[in-house]
Amino acid sequence: IPWELLDTNPDAQSADQRPWAIRCKLLRKLRLEDFRAQVSDASADDSVLVIGEPKCDRTVYPRLPGARAEAEAVAARLTEPGSGLSADRVRSLVSGEDDAQAVINALFERAYRVVHIAGHGFAGAEGGVVLSGKDTYLGASEVRSMRVVPELVFLNCCHLAGREAQTVLEPYNRAAFAANIAEELIRVGVRCVIAAGWAVEDGPAEKFATSFYAALLGGARFIEAVSAARSAAWRENPRSNTWAAYQCYGDPEWAWRRQVGDGQRQASSMGDKYANVASPVALVLALETLAIGSQYGGKMRETQLDKLRYLEAQFAQLWGTMGAVAEAFGVAYASAREVDKAIEWYRAAIDAQDSSASFKAAEQLGNQLVRRGEKNPDLAAARADIKDGIAQLERLAAVQPTIERENLLGAAYKRLTMVEWRATLKSKSDAKEGKHAVAGKAPAAKTPRNAAATKALQAALAHYAAAEGMARKSGADNLFYPAKNCISCELRTSFLARKPASISEERLREVRESLQKAAAESPDFWSVVGQTELQILATLAIGKLAAQAPALLDKLREHKTRVPSLVMWDSVYNEAQFTLEPYLEMADAAEKRAAQGLLEALKAMAAP
Repeated sequence: IPWELLDTNPDAQSADQRPWAIRCKLLRKLRLEDFRAQVSDASADDSVLVIGEPKCDRTVYPRLPGARAEAEAVAARLTEPGSGLSADRVRSLVSGEDDAQAVINALFERAYRVVHIAGHGFAGAEGGVVLSGKDTYLGASEVRSMRVVPELVFLNCCHLAGREAQTVLEPYNRAAFAANIAEELIRVGVRCVIAAGWAVEDGPAEKFATSFYAALLGGARFIEAVSAARSAAWRENPRSNTWAAYQCYGDPEWAWRRQVGDGQRQASSMGDKYANVASPVALVLALETLAIGSQYGGKMRETQLDKLRYLEAQFAQLWGTMGAVAEAFGVAYASAREVDKAIEWYRAAIDAQDSSASFKAAEQLGNQLVRRGEKNPDLAAARADIKDGIAQLERLAAVQPTIERENLLGAAYKRLTMVEWRATLKSKSDAKEGKHAVAGKAPAAKTPRNAAATKALQAALAHYAAAEGMARKSGADNLFYPAKNCISCELRTSFLARKPASISEERLREVRESLQKAAAESPDFWSVVGQTELQILATLAIGKLAAQAPALLDKLREHKTRVPSLVMWDSVYNEAQFTLEPYLEMADAAEKRAAQGLLEALKAMAAP
């Protein structure tokens, strides 16, 4: 009986019903008397090789679509934003038509830290992954010949589809094959080896592989990444034994490192850093700390995402269905500017059965959908996300209108305004270049100003005005926020109509006093930077930006040194675009230069 399948039942009252091998983080180690004395170690700069279903004799070995799908998913996971691996450092052979020469050439063309292979396997002293040609395999001998020995080899040669061919059904001890090839690979210097010991289901196998690399890239040690992968495969299908099929050998403390240097050097452990996370409350606290670090602490995004992936890999299966935990993950991912993951977790929070998530999670789901849409270059996808976000916020406002919800709806329609306006500009540009011209006909006429953009702008103004009215009625200390945004909407309307802007000094004074009061009594980023934003709006209203631009830029740079949060500065940049881009269309040369310079400076402040 393989160690992984030993059945030690958990306490029936325990919330953790995972199998024993997962709960105890089972890992195999080998004691060898003969091994390679000198190994040329991989470095942190080396690449990753992913091979899926290499070409072989199809009369003997059937197609393995699951193996190819697994390799494609692994390659995609390794090159996701924030992984620390650029696409040029992940070499993938996943077409299903890569013959022995292509595979061997790829194996020796560069140094690899990790080699991941999914395909057919052949048992025997010189066996390994089956390649094209007669008795041609990729195994320990080929790895031994590599100039640099990989730190990790992941070998999956046991997909269920391979059992359909009578020649592959020829009995051989698959577990022994996995153990033997793992021993040979470690003997030649590979640090860690994963090999499937029996046939695995495609879905859980893919889940195991992608979850393993997600945890590894997140900073988990080898033993922790294996545990996270087994948990994910088990949750995918608890009735299957795929989660137990993987024999995992090697150094439990090995971890993926981003830094340049000796790839075999002992790495600091995320497990040690988060060893005190023993409850949902402790996990939420750790996530809140990460969110604050991302927003205000100037922490590197990649480092923050590493920690988030580790916490997700280790604890999502235990407490991720709790609303408060899912919301904390959403906040932390949003603060690290990983919008897709933030949306995923906010959805989980509002769907949680324990109802422990706050209404803010539902608000932020709408907000994040809108933000993602505004950044999407695909117009249809952008509109879809923004409209989904608006629908989410409108449902909340229908239950209970609040200042915050009206502000969020105003911001959503503001972003929709920008998307529709840019679509109009593109349409005009295309028409001007004759892209819509039909042979023998003149280019299309200039497209009129997009009615959708005008409608969205009116909706933004209406929602900000509603928020301003509620703030006045309740005496709220954040009156400045909707009032300032109303002013920016009014200015944009004037600039697009090429009419003089008219903002009374009394109104500017009222907003200025609200900002100063908030900054004095309960200062935050918005009340402080908002004073400079209001000055920008005031200078635009009278067409005097050029004279004030140097002083305004100095203030903005001072704010940036105090609060480096890229999420917040992205909002400042977005607000500046909203008023300055239409101002560029009607201002004189000096004002255009000043407006363009201000936009470029703010764009740099919002950039990583």
